[in-house]
Amino acid sequence: MLPLLFKQEESVDYSRLFECVLCVNRSEWINERQEGGSSNLMNTVRDQLTIHLCELKQSSQNLELNFDHHDHLEQGYKIITHLSKLRRLKQILPEMTPLRQRAHMPLEQKIHMTLSMIQHDFALVECENPLSQKQMQECLTQLKSYTTYLQCKFIFAGK
Repeated sequence: MLPLLFKQEESVDYSRLFECVLCVNRSEWINERQEGGSSNLMNTVRDQLTIHLCELKQSSQNLELNFDHHDHLEQGYKIITHLSKLRRLKQILPEMTPLRQRAHMPLEQKIHMTLSMIQHDFALVECENPLSQKQMQECLTQLKSYTTYLQCKFIFAGK
């Protein structure tokens, strides 16, 4: 199940993942049954999730979310969605919460910065041409709906 999670496959059943991690967490007998008795499956799961969250943080930091790199928006959206679905694991692994939040923060900051730049740019533009005003109004309406959508995602993912 973890390899699918690491690939950020859309087919990942996050409820099933949660149940599996919960089961591993509750299964102390696994440690007693393993040869040598020194290996802990829950530590392995925790380590793998930590590595995965660090990789997501790095991906978040590498994305450029602006008009020049609009293709990165979809990847950013996937990361945010993925992180919000991993949020449920905080019940079992509370130590993962700060890692998840650190992976989320670069994206949130970049989106807020980009939206501020858009707001600033449109505030400075003076349109005398009615056609340009209409196009700008349509663009702003689309941006507003997209912004509202992203803000809802960030609010949900950040909690």
